[in-house]
Amino acid sequence: MNSICKLPKHEQKLILAHVLKLDYSKTLDPRIISQISLKQQTKINKIVQKRFLGKPLQYILQEAWFLGNNIKVKSGVFIPRPETEYLTAMFMDKVKAIINLDQDLPVQDDFVIVDLCCGTGAIALALANELSSSEIFQQNIKIFGIDSSKLAINLAKQNKKLLSLNNLQFYQYKLSDKLVKIENKLIANIICRAKAIISNPPYIPLGSKIADEVVNYEPPEALFSGYDGTHLAKAIIYQAGTNPCQYLYLEAHETNVEKLADFAKNYFSNSEVVKDLTGRKRFLICQK
Repeated sequence: MNSICKLPKHEQKLILAHVLKLDYSKTLDPRIISQISLKQQTKINKIVQKRFLGKPLQYILQEAWFLGNNIKVKSGVFIPRPETEYLTAMFMDKVKAIINLDQDLPVQDDFVIVDLCCGTGAIALALANELSSSEIFQQNIKIFGIDSSKLAINLAKQNKKLLSLNNLQFYQYKLSDKLVKIENKLIANIICRAKAIISNPPYIPLGSKIADEVVNYEPPEALFSGYDGTHLAKAIIYQAGTNPCQYLYLEAHETNVEKLADFAKNYFSNSEVVKDLTGRKRFLICQK
């Protein structure tokens, strides 16, 4: 167990939870550790060796936690991040407030939510899981996840099945980073019906200093979008702004989020920049 002790505590717990098939909160219990078998120890050592070589732990374990959901992750698909959990939680609170879920008031029309650049499906899945307890969800809330990557969409569908969730669908579609209408009729219809859109698009400016384990392992198309990292984000703002969508929650880079907020003023009456838990300007929240 000496090698694993050199890793951060939260990574130790994730590895032990994965290998021992235990709850994350119980993994560092001395009584549990003392009962680890030789076979389990060998598996732990192999994971730790790969981690020391710089491979992201989520890719090694092929899983990640996102707002309480354990979802499948694989190389070639962007790893969901804690800051995106924060964005999703804010969005979820807004959705609940809008449709009065806590009071179970009836909704006349479908409330369509779209997760653009959905990757593993983490955001859409978290929303579906949280909202599924309401009767309104079964009839009125529709959730869609869209991503350009076939690998990502297949993984999102696997996660949907793994979590036994309904009333959400995933579609592969490459959204143009130009300010143009969507030609695909199915996707155009989904975006047109959206009441609220949430997105964590590629937003890192070219030339930014990035951790080796990110740039060496994660798909570049999920990281970069234009020289300043705003191309796809602007396209998403445009799509949300020129359609009936009333709310847009967008993750962005701290160096470009103010620029995106100014751009959003062309389409939304309110655009607010919100800081993440580390104090960095990270999110753009827009409302018509």
